[in-house]
Amino acid sequence: MNRINLNNNYSLIITSEFENFLDTKIFYESMEIGELLLTIRKEEVFIRQISINECYRRKGHSTRVVDALMEYFKVPVSLCVSKHSESAIKFWNSYFSNRDVQRIRGNIYKVA
Repeated sequence: MNRINLNNNYSLIITSEFENFLDTKIFYESMEIGELLLTIRKEEVFIRQISINECYRRKGHSTRVVDALMEYFKVPVSLCVSKHSESAIKFWNSYFSNRDVQRIRGNIYKVA
């Protein structure tokens, strides 16, 4: 398995890879805390899905993982906010509140 070390605390283990599509497990130190599905492009990283296991939610992990992705890849992050997930809407509204965010169209955003 391939590992992406985002920073000292977070890493991704690639569980599936097809061209520029990566399915990964998120690790905080040595604990598996969730999943992250990405599309990696030269000009951006597109988050297809981020999911943190229930016992690790509301502890800032999603925020730190998204920030670490931008730092690691040195490109903006784009994503589609699910209109069917209240927790996703709350998280992204909170995340966007103090960052440079561009609405691309509909519920697709780019964070620079």
